[in-house]
Amino acid sequence: MKYQLIVLFFLLLVGLAHADLSLFEESVVGSDQKNSSPFSYQINGYVRGVYFGGKNTDTNKIESKSKYSEFALKLSGSAYDNLNAYLELRHTFGDDLFEDYNDTTVREGYLSLYLGNFDFIIGEQIIVWGRADGINPTNNITPINYKVRSSDEDDKRESNFLVRAVYNMNPIKFEAIWVPEYQACETTFATPFIEGAVLGKDEVPGSGLDTGSYAFKTHFEYPSIDGSVSYYNGLDVNPGVDYEVAYDGYLQPYTRLFQSSYRISVLGADFSTTIGSFGLRGEFAYKRPTGKYRDRIYVPKPEMQYILGVDREKGNFSILAQYIGKYVDDFEPLSPPKTPEDIIKNEVIFYNRLSSSQVEEMTHSISMRPKLELLNETLELEILGVYNATTEEIYLKPLATFDVVDDLKLILGGEFYWGPEKTLYGMMEDQQSAVFIEIKKSF
Repeated sequence: MKYQLIVLFFLLLVGLAHADLSLFEESVVGSDQKNSSPFSYQINGYVRGVYFGGKNTDTNKIESKSKYSEFALKLSGSAYDNLNAYLELRHTFGDDLFEDYNDTTVREGYLSLYLGNFDFIIGEQIIVWGRADGINPTNNITPINYKVRSSDEDDKRESNFLVRAVYNMNPIKFEAIWVPEYQACETTFATPFIEGAVLGKDEVPGSGLDTGSYAFKTHFEYPSIDGSVSYYNGLDVNPGVDYEVAYDGYLQPYTRLFQSSYRISVLGADFSTTIGSFGLRGEFAYKRPTGKYRDRIYVPKPEMQYILGVDREKGNFSILAQYIGKYVDDFEPLSPPKTPEDIIKNEVIFYNRLSSSQVEEMTHSISMRPKLELLNETLELEILGVYNATTEEIYLKPLATFDVVDDLKLILGGEFYWGPEKTLYGMMEDQQSAVFIEIKKSF
C-alpha cells in the first residue's frame, strides 16, 4: 500500500506538470508564497548523522549503541486549493544493538481533498491525539517504534494507512478515522525473558472490516478554552506476550513465547486553557479490553489514566510540570505458583504488567520540562525529567540544541533510565541509557 501511494503521488505531480508548465517556472521551492498558477509544489528535507554511546557494564567502557546517517525528502503538491498530496521518504543506514540496516521507508504519504466544510484524507498518516506532554493516553492510533534512537521523540512514531474524514463547523470540528490494517508497535522484544524459551510466530490479524479499528473525535476551540472528546475501538498497538508449552523432537517440553494482539475501547478527553499567566492542560482516558480479559494473560486490565499539567513562560524561560496518575481496575496480585508451569505463567504475566505499566493498582508520577533560550535564541537548553513515586523509577533527557548557521543544527544530549530491580526502567538501565550527538542540515 505504501509503494502504491508513492506511484500515485508522482503520477499526480507529473500530471500537474504537463497540465500547466508554469509549475516549474513560477513555483518557489520551499516558499510559502502563492503564485498565479493553480498548481504548486514544494521540496524540502534534511540530512543528519546521529551517534548514541553508553557504558558497557561488562567491559566498563563506552561503546556504540546506535549510529546512523539519514536522508529525508519531503514532497508536496496542490491543485486548485482543494487537492493536496504529501510524501516523506527517509533513507537510513547504520547499526544499533539489534541489527544493521540500510532501508528506505515511507514516513508519510497521503492525498487530501477539501470540499466545502469537509476534508477527506487517505494514505499513510501519523495522527497524534492529546494535549499532555510526552504521555498521551488518548493517542491510541499511531504505533511507536521503541527501537528508534533520536533526539526528537516524534521520530519514534510510525504511520498507519488511514481513511480520515473531518467536518469543520467552527468552533466545533468532528473527525472520524478508519484503520483497515493493523500495525503493532516495534518493541525490543527480541530475546526471550524466560531461560530456555524460544520466540514463536506472532499472532496478529490481517486487514479487513472485522479486524479494522475506528475512532471518533469532537474538537472544540473557543477563545478561552480548547478541548476534545474521543472514542477509539480497535486493536491495541501495544500487543501482549502469550506462551505455550511445546515439545521438541525428543518429546522434551520447552516454552514458546509470542506476541498476541487484543481489542480495546478507549473513551478520552483533553483540554487546555489559561489562568492568568499560567497555562493549564489535562488529558484523561478510560481504556477497557473488549472480551474476557481475565482468561487471557496477555491482555491488560481496564485502567484509568489522568494527567494534569501547568506551564509558565517568562521571557526566554519556560517550564511545564505534570502530574500523571493511573488506576488499574480489577487488579489482583500474582498468585503463588503451585506447579512448574505456574512459575512460567507468572513470569509472562509479570512481563506484561511491566510493559503495560500495571505492576501496581495505583501509580503516581510527576514530570517536568524546563527550557531556556540563550544567545539570541540560537541556543536552546531543556531537560525532561519523569519520576514515578510508586515504583521509584526515573527518566532524564537533557538536550542542548545549537543553531550553528542557517538550517544547520548541532544537538547534544542523553537518555538515562534508573529503577529498582524488577522494574521496567531497572531492566532498561544498562541497555538503553546513552549520550548522543546529532548534526542536522535542513534544506
